[in-house]
Amino acid sequence: MRPGNNEMSNNNIIIRDKGGPHINEIIDIEELTELFQSYSDITGMVTALLDLEGEILIATNWQDSCTQFHRESDVTRKRCHESDTSLAGSLSKGDKYNVYRCRNGLVDVATPVIVNGRHMANFFTGQFFIEKPDVEYF
Repeated sequence: MRPGNNEMSNNNIIIRDKGGPHINEIIDIEELTELFQSYSDITGMVTALLDLEGEILIATNWQDSCTQFHRESDVTRKRCHESDTSLAGSLSKGDKYNVYRCRNGLVDVATPVIVNGRHMANFFTGQFFIEKPDVEYF
């Protein structure tokens, strides 16, 4: 079920438009994945595209700690989803981007993907440390 309730931001961008097409119906995900992977190969940066429900549509260069641990363990996978949801929640209010320390201790950055005035998905990059990790936190 896609989010719905026709929220509007201060910029008159439709944030959620019940019944509209899903992002994968208007963007070629395979082609965009190739572009994201090329970007990741050149820069070493992580990329992800998540729909408004939090489903991962594209993921490139994710850190092993995320793919092989955090997203495999029930407890830490739940934290990942909560963090993704928190980041996306800020964007649904009309923010242009959000920098966020995830519940597993890594920093993510997200920005909305707007198509024809509709917030269709969120672009993520990150999974890095801004400062030396607090071992006690982990």
